[in-house]
Amino acid sequence: MSFTLSSPFASISGEALEEVENANPDVLGQEEEIILDDYAGADDSAFEVEDLDPLSALEKYCRSDLPAQRLTYAAGIGAAVVELESSAVSGSLVCLLRELLGDVYADVRLTALQQVLAVARRLRAPGMTFQGDLESLWDMVQPLLLDADVENQEAAASVLAELTHLVAWGNAVAASQKLVWAVQRLARLPQELATEGALAALRLITEVVVPRPGSPLCFAAIEHFAVATFKDMAAYERSADVRQAVALLLPRFVRHMPPSVRAMVLPGLLKTLASDTHWNVRAEVPDMLINLLARGG
Repeated sequence: MSFTLSSPFASISGEALEEVENANPDVLGQEEEIILDDYAGADDSAFEVEDLDPLSALEKYCRSDLPAQRLTYAAGIGAAVVELESSAVSGSLVCLLRELLGDVYADVRLTALQQVLAVARRLRAPGMTFQGDLESLWDMVQPLLLDADVENQEAAASVLAELTHLVAWGNAVAASQKLVWAVQRLARLPQELATEGALAALRLITEVVVPRPGSPLCFAAIEHFAVATFKDMAAYERSADVRQAVALLLPRFVRHMPPSVRAMVLPGLLKTLASDTHWNVRAEVPDMLINLLARGG
């Protein structure tokens, strides 16, 4: 049995991206494959568990010294959350997720990410008024936009976008501010992390603009900020990879624009990308146009 051991790019906190800016670039993203030889010879008694209620079992084994147990029990949080009292969800499960999202193993962090929305939706359920916990979950997830594992980065963007809309149900202003803050911080990372930050910002915006039924955070609420970010990234001088990502994500991004906004924004972005100095970016333009036409762009 093998697990990937990697350090998250920052500790889980509302100030996590500030810590990233000041971190040692030689440590960030450090990753190695660890073969857990101890498990190969372990007998079944090493994995025997007590007859505990769901919450007690989660609290005990999500904090186990054995990564396999943390991984297994973390995967059960989403199923358990519907059976737990609201106080347990707000208290115990939010705390557990905080720890699991900062686990040294990428697989455990990914599994924890996959449970976040189940907990968040329970906190947003009728009769539940845990806005502070929802905003805390948002703060816990955002550092994983720069996780050492690419799969975790992509999962974090998807989860964080959904969380942004869930936060908006209780406070649309706070949701917008969190989104703007995160993208601006990602765009201001030091040079050694600048490309990763720009790519993370593009992923997050592209996910957030996808409409959610009934969400008060509509495209118009973030239009100026989102469009300005895409324009900036289309002219991003530090990395052709970022400009190429703009070309790849643009069809999905503009799909959710009102036609009048699309007509103003799209020609300039297409011209910028089609005249790019890097052939990889220009090569994306024909496929991008096909995608735009297929989506009614």
